[in-house]
Parts: sequence; structure tokens; C-alpha cells
Amino acid sequence: MRWAVTLTLVSLVGIALGGRSPVLYAGFLIGTGLGFALAQTSTNLFITRTVPAGNRATVLGIKHAAIPLAALLAGLAVPTVAVTIGWRWAFAIAAGGVTLLLAWLPKSFTGFRNPPAKDGGGSPPKELIVLVLATILAMASGSALSAFLVSYAVSTGIGAASAGFLLSAGGASAVAMRVMWGWLADRRSTRGFFGIVGLLTVGSVGYLLLSTEQPALILVGAMTSFAGVLGWSGLLVHAVVDRNLQAPARATGVTQVGFYAGGGIGPPLFGFLIDQFSYRFAWMTAAGLVLVAAGLVLAVELSSRAKRT
Repeated sequence: MRWAVTLTLVSLVGIALGGRSPVLYAGFLIGTGLGFALAQTSTNLFITRTVPAGNRATVLGIKHAAIPLAALLAGLAVPTVAVTIGWRWAFAIAAGGVTLLLAWLPKSFTGFRNPPAKDGGGSPPKELIVLVLATILAMASGSALSAFLVSYAVSTGIGAASAGFLLSAGGASAVAMRVMWGWLADRRSTRGFFGIVGLLTVGSVGYLLLSTEQPALILVGAMTSFAGVLGWSGLLVHAVVDRNLQAPARATGVTQVGFYAGGGIGPPLFGFLIDQFSYRFAWMTAAGLVLVAAGLVLAVELSSRAKRT
């Protein structure tokens, strides 16, 4: 965790103080990516070893709510900092926050719990690969939603300010869903993937509502899509951790690949579909991809249950 924060700090300072070389900026962005990868796996391990099982899903939901929350803060930084005092100050302020975090992190942690002697042997590689594929499909659709919702809403007659507010509200719903579903998973003591399947199915319905091009249905569809397609990541990590208590960092490190591969693929893919066909076609494609993702997650759950019986 300290290495993750250190890499992030160096990269933020480099961006804030660096020149205008694209190569230099690319290097610093790679540094932030490495820091983020370390943060994901190390915090998953930390939560698994220190948080009691009855609260683990809630904490993982809170952790994953940090991602859309960070996007919201980044968006707010544009009008409040970048436009007023300069974009470099946005990175400098972020670096100051990371410096405080680095100073606050202890050099070592106590209270680590050893995992159970037997946890079912962990997830087989094929199961993790299927989950990665499902995550790529779902996150490609989710990232496209974030990237193109405002321009689409404006094209249907919704005002630019209202469209921006809709995007912010959708991001807030994703934050709330990640925490709420983690809390519900702890209360119901669930370890399965059925909750993920349900959320993805609801999200696909939201995309179909978006494709109607009717402003009222767009509002409902956007909120439904954000809640369903971007609200399940904490549940996935919770389910994977429960099946891999001996090696949670390794297992979640594999599945996290799907989140960021899908996040990178989504905007250019859907931008191409929008340019070549239409927004309507792109949203219907997104609905189909999300349903395929739900089917893959369901297949993993049914296969796992069959092996246990």
C-alpha cells in the first residue's frame, strides 16, 4: 500500500511540475496506473486479513465506491480548480492529499488473521478467465455510458446543464449501489454471483430504455444503467475473495484486469459504433454485451454449485 501511494505521489508531482512532453506525461500516467494496480491488490489482501467476514462485503463496497467518487471529484476539479487557477494546481492539490495519506499509513499492520486451513482450493484458472471476460464486456458498456451519456442526452433535446447533472447523479448512484449491495451481502451472508447477475440484467434494461431516445425514458434508463452496470464491482470482489481466502490478492488481481481492459476498450469501440451507425444501435449493443456478461457470471455460479454438490 505504501508503494502504491508513493508511485502515485511521484506521478502527480511529475505531472504538476513537468514540461509539455507527451512522452513524459505518458510515463507519469503509467506510474499512476502501476500505483493503482498495487493499491487494488494490496487493499483487497488487507481487507481480507483484517475485516471480519460479516463486514467484509460492506468494506469492499466502500472501497470500490472510491472509484466513481474519484471520477466525480475529478469532474468537479475542472470548473473549481483547473479553469480558475490552472490545471497543474489540480494535480498539485491531489499530490498534497496523497502526501498526507503517505504520512498517515503505518509502517506495518497488526491484527492480521490467517485464512482458514481449507477454503475449497480456490477458484480454478478457467473460472477466473470467464469472470475476466464477463467483466470486460460489462465495463466496456459502463465506460461507454460515462463517456457518451452527456452528448447523447443533448442530442435528444435535453439541456447541457441537465445532461451534466444526470451524469453526476448517475455516478452518485453507482457510489451508493456499491456500498448498499455490499451491506446487503453481509446481512444476507451471500457468497454467490446471483446478485451480480441480477444487477447486470437490470442494467441491460436501462440501456434499452436509453435507446428509445425519449427524454423521460432516458432519465430512467441512465439511472438504471449506472446502478446496474456500475454498481456490482464490490460484489464481484467479495465473491472472488470468499472463494480464494488463501490468495485473495492473486485472484482479485486477475479479475481486476477485466475492469480496466473493459474501461479502455469501451469508449473507442462505442464511439466507432455511434459514428458508423447511431446512438440507438450503440445502446442496444451495450444491452446485449451486458446480458452476455450476466450469462457468463451465471455459468460460473452454476458450475461452482455443481462441483460443491
